[in-house]
Amino acid sequence: SMQGAFVWEWIDQGIRRRDADGKEYFAYGGDFGDEPNDGNFVIDGLLFPDRTPSPGLVEYKKVLEPVQAEAEDLDAGTVRLRNRYDFLCLDHLAAEWTVTADGRTLQRGELALPPLAPGEVKPVTIPFRAVSEPGTGTDYWLNLRFTLARDFPWAPKGHEVAWAQFRLPALSAKKPRARAAALPPVEFRQGASEIELRGDEWRIVFDRVRGRICSWRHRGLELLRSGPEMCFWRAPTDNDRVGGYVQEWRQAGLHLLHSRAECAPAERRGDGEVSIPVRLRIGPAGAPQHFDCRQVYTVCGNGAVRVDVQVTPRGPWSPTLPRVGMRLTLPPALERVRWYGRGPGESYADSRHANRFGVYAARVAELHTPYVYPQENGNRAETRWVALQADGGAGLLAVGLPELNFSAHHYSMEDLDAARHTHELASREEIFLHLDYRQNGLGSGSCGPRPTAEYELKPEKFRLAFLLRPLVEGDDPVELGKESPPDPAF
Repeated sequence: SMQGAFVWEWIDQGIRRRDADGKEYFAYGGDFGDEPNDGNFVIDGLLFPDRTPSPGLVEYKKVLEPVQAEAEDLDAGTVRLRNRYDFLCLDHLAAEWTVTADGRTLQRGELALPPLAPGEVKPVTIPFRAVSEPGTGTDYWLNLRFTLARDFPWAPKGHEVAWAQFRLPALSAKKPRARAAALPPVEFRQGASEIELRGDEWRIVFDRVRGRICSWRHRGLELLRSGPEMCFWRAPTDNDRVGGYVQEWRQAGLHLLHSRAECAPAERRGDGEVSIPVRLRIGPAGAPQHFDCRQVYTVCGNGAVRVDVQVTPRGPWSPTLPRVGMRLTLPPALERVRWYGRGPGESYADSRHANRFGVYAARVAELHTPYVYPQENGNRAETRWVALQADGGAGLLAVGLPELNFSAHHYSMEDLDAARHTHELASREEIFLHLDYRQNGLGSGSCGPRPTAEYELKPEKFRLAFLLRPLVEGDDPVELGKESPPDPAF
């Protein structure tokens, strides 16, 4: 006899309860006065207690998909198909292909699957037309889908069992941006504690004491309440806690960082832009270890702000860091989110294969993953740009240079860290936007190994850069995200 591999564990074994106000949550060990207990160790499944699939199940499906496609010669449209079934051919499947760009389908067709015995590999040619005149700054994607060709007891005809995506070799340059000299010069006034910058229908106030923006308005709309501010912590995941990371991070004081800023006077550049250099020392109080941060904010005549960051860790830090990035606090009006990158679900360095590249849209609340035990969640990896907009379309665009990770919540990182159940989270009015260089991998430390070394975030010197740009009604983030940014500050 023979048995296959097994998943441990299939479902979170939480028990549905309500608090005194009637808010529903799922209880686990220790919630019933039971001693001893294993806490939320039973909350370790691929389904949430209400049978909703978790991001882990979606990732698991992708890793185990029965048809694998690999690029052979994309210029000729040739890919290799591998039948990963142990006993089945592929005659129960149908296949289709599309070519997409900027969230739009440009070409589509059906693909006749060749006879493939279990374990066999064969090349196939996708009959798409080559991109002869690629749009400026545009990526083109070849997408394959493998679906059930007929109804089965476990799923209907058309159910997707596997997919693949390839970036096509269509070279295109970034869109040129408006020359700084063609934009009106930035007006600014410096005080002891603030720098006020103005332009055509926009105003930015920079806090020299804390080294960050404290107010930003454009055409009467509030874009930013505070930030960007450096962020090295994350609400620990179950794997962080059980696998030992969080103990190392807390011992190093990463949850108790203090910042001291030295903001140099604003400087006008020859092209009319204004740069604000900032140096920060960030570390635990009284400890030798700290982060030496160098930042330059370059403010352009159209109200766009380029942020360049260089961080050098000093002293005896822990072997890994939770995250490296910046946090911004945005007003509640910027509730509509669009992004170009991996989606639609959450993705991390070592758990991202189930998310295709594309242009996606969601409300801020829809980006949250409601883990039974609140923790870090909702990251979107390998993002080129993300826009947060009001209902009319005005808002704020963040463009990675070249890419970034982002998450947006109505809960602060501290809220997630303090809560032990979902009903303990109170949704805030403001939006907390994280723009990250990287996060530590997720791993499987609750009942297995930590992430492999390539997915660990080491305390090493790094650089992060992104562009923040106001959006007005009628602006298209897809096109604006392709424009060349201002020159780097260093």
